[in-house]
Amino acid sequence: MTIELSGLYVPNRIARYMIMTLQDLMGENGLNAVFKQSGLPTYQEICPPDNMDNTFDFSIYSTICSAVANTYGPRGARVFLMRAGKAGFRNGIQSFIDHYGAGLEKTGKLVPLSIKLPLFLKWIAKNYTETSDRIVQVKDNGDHYLYINKRCPVCWGRHVTAPDCHITLGFLQEATLFISNGAQFQIRQITSIGAGDASCDFVIPKRPAD
Repeated sequence: MTIELSGLYVPNRIARYMIMTLQDLMGENGLNAVFKQSGLPTYQEICPPDNMDNTFDFSIYSTICSAVANTYGPRGARVFLMRAGKAGFRNGIQSFIDHYGAGLEKTGKLVPLSIKLPLFLKWIAKNYTETSDRIVQVKDNGDHYLYINKRCPVCWGRHVTAPDCHITLGFLQEATLFISNGAQFQIRQITSIGAGDASCDFVIPKRPAD
């Protein structure tokens, strides 16, 4: 199968984290079987180098997500891709710590969640927009924040019946867990470009679950 490239990109490291996490969960042979079914190259061929060059095409990224969904169904894909999203955050958070210094954890415990949560979400949105071809915004919507992705590599070129950007959902769950020092948030995706909406929107409550 020939994949029509989009000309839009995410950094190699972002795609590498996803692919390597899937490989850890499925095994190399299992992942290669998933890729083969969707006409993708093998794990060794498709896995990009560990750098922040913005050269991994949206179309290949979304085809990987689609391949997992086609092989394992909606429930299985949700499990695998959310784990990949969570691992992507954990692997990438070191850059945030480096940016804000070694005192981040100590200082973070002193800053109220009402202040640090929106600042952190806006930093993520700014970082994603500046380092890739995603367009991400965060809006204050009363009792929750709205995380808006206007150009999404997860569902690029796909047609889905319900929002299924599970990697992004897993990433946001892990991000809020980190910035809140272990609190759980009931985050949900409410719209999807792949389902015909203008953007992929996620509702992030301002307060964690009881």
